[in-house]
Amino acid sequence: MNERERIIDFLQALEEGTSAHRESFEWGTVFSHPRFHRVWDLNYLRVEGAPDVTAEELVGEADRVQSAAGLAHRKVVIDDEELGSRLAPEFKGVGWQVARLLMLAHHRPPDRRPEQSADELSLAEAKLVRERFLRQDPSIAKDEISIEQLRDQAEVVVDAVRARFFGARVDGRVASMCELYSDGSTAQIEAVITLEEHRGLGLARAVVLRALNEANRAGHDFVFLLADDDDWPKHLYTKLGFDEVGRAYDFTLPPSKTDSPSAVGPG
Repeated sequence: MNERERIIDFLQALEEGTSAHRESFEWGTVFSHPRFHRVWDLNYLRVEGAPDVTAEELVGEADRVQSAAGLAHRKVVIDDEELGSRLAPEFKGVGWQVARLLMLAHHRPPDRRPEQSADELSLAEAKLVRERFLRQDPSIAKDEISIEQLRDQAEVVVDAVRARFFGARVDGRVASMCELYSDGSTAQIEAVITLEEHRGLGLARAVVLRALNEANRAGHDFVFLLADDDDWPKHLYTKLGFDEVGRAYDFTLPPSKTDSPSAVGPG
């Protein structure tokens, strides 16, 4: 199994553990979690082994399935890099958002040690940081229900995998954090966030490297993370020793562009 396949296997196992309901559709699997209906990452369609499917077909299926479930957003996930790349212009053409996700595996030592320290957080502390971050950015969550669900999403992950949380503090308060998921041999670093007023201080470097060190100390032989190809953190991760080993695609239609009046934030 190559590194890309190993990442996909890990993510699919995580999906199995965090979803409340799964059902098949013509081109893959529908994942949903009614308690967290505002969290995009828990409610979506995954395309599996359907190289000839069109964006039009997937848009129609997402609208049918997710509308019937009362969801305000639409989301389709494609791990097949060739298929995702082919369908990206079609999804864009009908107004969907396209996220090209880089699969980054850790291969090399970081360029330098962090200047800040990071320590392990409890689930309760992690949820508080999540909420502070969400309240800073109304483009992520515009209402109390969305904030509550995106904050409490961490509970679902803890129940599904061995999840740990690491944070860096400024004046005693956690200003940056990340999450570490594990199956015993593979580990994923996820949900790296830094509060706006504390960015540029090297805090993200500190929390990612603390999580990486803990993963290595626990005996994991493979550590990876995902990064948006259109966002700046990918450059930081490269400096920390991560290299691209594959790509996946997320296609999303926000609630503002569907018929439902509900608003949600991205997972």
